Amino acid sequence: RGIRAARLRAIKIDIEALRSANGGAGPFGPQNGRATYYGIFQENDPKKRLIMIANFNNDIGDYWQFSDQGLLPVADSNEAYKLGVNYLIYALTH
Repeated sequence: RGIRAARLRAIKIDIEALRSANGGAGPFGPQNGRATYYGIFQENDPKKRLIMIANFNNDIGDYWQFSDQGLLPVADSNEAYKLGVNYLIYALTH
C-alpha cells in the first residue's frame, strides 16, 4: 500500500517558545514566514490517524544542535526537545 493519493493538510500547531522574538520562526533570525506543519492522515480524513508530519520553516534541529553551547535560551531548547520526544513517542505507539 502506498500513499500516492495522500494529500498534505495544514495542521495548526502553535508553539510560542519556538518562535523568535523578531517574528521569524527560527532561533537565528527571520525565516520568511511562520513555522508551519503539515500532515497526511489515514484515508485523507483529518478525523482519522495522523500517519506523517512535515515541518516547514522552523529550526527545531538548531535548538537541539546548539543547546549545549548557551546560544539559545534553555526554555526554548527544552520545548524543541519536548516536540522531538513527542514525535518519537507518537511514531512508536501509533
